Amino acid sequence: MAESLNMKHGIGQILTEKDIEILKKSSNLNEEEIRITHAEFWEEFPDGKMSKEGFIKYYQLISNDDQKPKENDDNAFTVFDENHDGVIDFAEFLFMLACDYNSELARKYGHMFET
Repeated sequence: MAESLNMKHGIGQILTEKDIEILKKSSNLNEEEIRITHAEFWEEFPDGKMSKEGFIKYYQLISNDDQKPKENDDNAFTVFDENHDGVIDFAEFLFMLACDYNSELARKYGHMFET
């Protein structure tokens, strides 16, 4: 049986080797990219929870379609909030990055946390 992240609980502030291996397999990101993204996520969201407003801010930054309707932002939040708790945790956020990996998101993700 393949290992997977328990999206219900997300990933804590400390990444275990097991977390990293699972995230590498599920996201196509390498260990360094995962560690950098993890550190930046926790710096920006110390409680480990990205609000809907925070999600929409970053989703708009990484989205290539400036002409897309704003309701797509709400729909995307609903899709990536896997456990429907009203916030995006790190595992859900990384899943969002992985979903757009083929459109060079991995190259852009480091700029998302810049203000």
